[in-house]
Amino acid sequence: MIMLNWASMCLDPGHFEDPLEFDFDRHITVNPAFGTGPHRCAGAHLARMNIATALRIWLDRIPEFSLKPGTQPVFTAGIVREMYDFHLEFPVGGK
Repeated sequence: MIMLNWASMCLDPGHFEDPLEFDFDRHITVNPAFGTGPHRCAGAHLARMNIATALRIWLDRIPEFSLKPGTQPVFTAGIVREMYDFHLEFPVGGK
């Protein structure tokens, strides 16, 4: 049995400079997040629009934040990848 690790698709240093760095401006031509081919999610464009709106609002209201020192995000493995433990710190009393 073979299982494809979709989460590693965009981590190839041969295609992406600093693949482990989060970069809002990274241009990705192939992204299987919403499936591919005939199994592509019908709501993919709406989901992308919702994510972009949520990120814009977050960054407007909380422009400064960081990963809490001493913590690391924890992900599940499998076909659906999920982050279930993620600790952020941000200054209190912002906008």
